[in-house]
Amino acid sequence: MQAIARATMNSTSELIRKIATLLEHGALVSFYAAHRLVRYAHRLGEPAPGILLGLVAVHDELSTDGAQEILADYLRAAGSRIAAQYALASRVVLLRDDGKVARSQPRTPLRIELEERRVAGLRWRLDELSGPARVEKEAARDEPAPRARFLLTCLAPGAVKVRFVESQQISRRFSHSTSQAPSYRIR
Repeated sequence: MQAIARATMNSTSELIRKIATLLEHGALVSFYAAHRLVRYAHRLGEPAPGILLGLVAVHDELSTDGAQEILADYLRAAGSRIAAQYALASRVVLLRDDGKVARSQPRTPLRIELEERRVAGLRWRLDELSGPARVEKEAARDEPAPRARFLLTCLAPGAVKVRFVESQQISRRFSHSTSQAPSYRIR
């Protein structure tokens, strides 16, 4: 039984297979085995639904008291992270949310607003979009603090990565710094 937990797991499907093997075997899962499973789940990052369901089944059916405690802590933390991700998707995503994960249902638009520095000639533009999604830029409004507004819509279940970059919109030859450059040369 412990040989199953000792094997290295490098992918989500591998971890799901190990959990399924534990469930099929029917023996009690020890504290150590549960700790190893949770450690590998942490290494894989965001838990897949299959991993969460499998760990709930191991917690409920086949674990010792120590193993239940380890699994309960992991599942509680995962539930809190997922709730925070849904909360982020239900509000406007701002620049301070950079690097965070938002979770929503497919076809539910996610509103993104990024403060622009238009006076400096900088604007936000979409740099990268991977996954089943569509990004639309909303029209600019006149307001004291101008913002670039985008609507991100996931078209199907899955992970979407989006990256915006701030880029120079005014060409260098028209910028203030080049027009004020000295017109003489030192030889």
